[in-house]
Amino acid sequence: MLKIVAGVITKDDKVLICKRPESKSNALLWEFAGGKVEKDETLENALIRECFEELDVKIEVCDFIMKTEYSYPDVDVEINFFYAKIINGQEKSLEHCDIKWVNFDELLNFKFCPADKDIVNFLVKNRS
Repeated sequence: MLKIVAGVITKDDKVLICKRPESKSNALLWEFAGGKVEKDETLENALIRECFEELDVKIEVCDFIMKTEYSYPDVDVEINFFYAKIINGQEKSLEHCDIKWVNFDELLNFKFCPADKDIVNFLVKNRS
């Protein structure tokens, strides 16, 4: 199982979502910033590193939200979601084809990766 970490990055009652590029699996679907946890790396450190690599920002990892598991045809994933906030830098789309700040109640208007269904439903129910 591939261990992944993702950040629900918030600012002014909005959340940052990222659109996957055409060249990757789940092309053009939306997700939360994050990625694979490397060997001997904590979940929090992986999220900090991934957000720097993907968005060119330094984040503060806040509360753990949930862990989900999903089986794609080619890989099983475990995703650990955390609330986070940007503490330094202006977000840039370095790896995604688009990024947006949206209201929590707008999340259902976007087509997310299948593995993100549970977190999207949780956020809409608990933050709207």
